[in-house]
Amino acid sequence: MAIAREILSIPLASILLCIIAYEIGTWINKKTGISVLHPLPVAIAIVIFVLAVCKVDYQTFNAGGQFVTMFVGPATVCLAVPLYKNVQKLKRNLIPILVATTVGSITSIVLAVLMGKALGLNEQLIVSLVPRSVTVPIGIEISKQMGGFVSISLLTIAVTGTLGAMLSVPLAKLFRLKDGVAEGLAIGTSTHAVGTAKAMEMGELQGAMSGLAMGIAAVVTVFLVQFVYLII
Repeated sequence: MAIAREILSIPLASILLCIIAYEIGTWINKKTGISVLHPLPVAIAIVIFVLAVCKVDYQTFNAGGQFVTMFVGPATVCLAVPLYKNVQKLKRNLIPILVATTVGSITSIVLAVLMGKALGLNEQLIVSLVPRSVTVPIGIEISKQMGGFVSISLLTIAVTGTLGAMLSVPLAKLFRLKDGVAEGLAIGTSTHAVGTAKAMEMGELQGAMSGLAMGIAAVVTVFLVQFVYLII
């Protein structure tokens, strides 16, 4: 275990561990076909297991793991490509898109506050839940500015995105969503980048709209969080 601990203290080893864990998760998901076994939670479970067995603390692991998080931003920007290909759809549905993402962002924030109050959480914990539906880089900054716990915000963002990726297709069927624009907006507004990855699997139009909704929702949330303390 001492050797493994020394190896994992090397930043490159942490990066490789993340990649290998995700590849294993992807393989399990494809082999089983079970939506609950999404690659992300499987990869997280594998990483936690390895760190626990090797007794490697989070700070040591994150020396390399932070570089994986760093690429979330550039990866998000790449979503502009399918959006450009569907720019005509964007122009025809501009007002509905803006209204839908704004309402979705407001709903997400209000539900987070109400859920926190119902559970009897203190103010700091409640504000940590607020950025759960925005992408990681922006969610971290919102949490910091509001004085929340960044680690809890990261956890809720990961859980929200993972649940969205697992449930997006079943929910679309349940509510009989047939329109690609509506599907993409719903996924992107509520489940950020992880859900958008699933939307890309559903179709290029869904992926483009989800990426757009994710960006708009993040901007709207940044402005709306200024009023959170008025409803806490």
